[in-house]
Amino acid sequence: MAKKIYLIIALRFFRLNKTHSSMAFRFAFQTQSWFGLKTEIAFGIEQRKVGEVGMKKEPFFSVIVPEHNSALWMRKGLDSIRAQTFTDYQLIIVCDKCSDNTAQIAEEYLRPGAGDVLVEIDNGYCAAARNAGLAEAEGTWILFMDDDDWFTEPDAFRKIAEKAGKEQADILTFGFYWQHIGEKMPSPEKMFTAVWCKAWRREFIELVGARFPMWKHSDDEGFCRQTHHRGRIAFLNECLYYYNFRREGSLTWQIENGLIDGTIPEE
Repeated sequence: MAKKIYLIIALRFFRLNKTHSSMAFRFAFQTQSWFGLKTEIAFGIEQRKVGEVGMKKEPFFSVIVPEHNSALWMRKGLDSIRAQTFTDYQLIIVCDKCSDNTAQIAEEYLRPGAGDVLVEIDNGYCAAARNAGLAEAEGTWILFMDDDDWFTEPDAFRKIAEKAGKEQADILTFGFYWQHIGEKMPSPEKMFTAVWCKAWRREFIELVGARFPMWKHSDDEGFCRQTHHRGRIAFLNECLYYYNFRREGSLTWQIENGLIDGTIPEE
């Protein structure tokens, strides 16, 4: 009886928090065997239920990976996702204007029953691929990974999830390893305008209406301009991502070699 009363009170508290999502409080609890129901709740919409009630499971993360003719290098990044010890995520691979076997390789990484998605579009801009991924996202938090990058350790998702569960934040930014340069750690004074070194609360993205502008490059900077000044930001000072920015043929490589104009649009 005591457990039943506690569950009712907790669920009412969750509904209050969901209605007043701006309230600065959080709570988390887990019940293992109440009426065949396993429940986890943390801060507002972070509710995932698996059990006899038949409710659809909401993943903690949606991981969005744009791909463009990436067959020669995409496996390292996808393998780093597959190796994660924290498996409560939805993998969204967006194959944009691919003429090689990128899509076939991507299908190998989709887990049956996990909500993973392969989206194929014919646009050619990373912005369109990222926006297509956001349209498919079901997770409470959003992560991005570029097709030639990777997460540095199997516990990366777990560390991000644990920090996100403790912070009243809309954006959680973490450290990364910058190829040929070294480790980079975020701080309030140095906020990198890249999306792959951050976790974003999906509810916040939808609230501010943020989407990637249709620029040829640096669309993540445009996304950050829409969000950084409007959300609560937390910091995780661990290097969890590898930024492979000098791969021959990449956008950054093309800019550095004068093949395309690297000017970032003002708007």
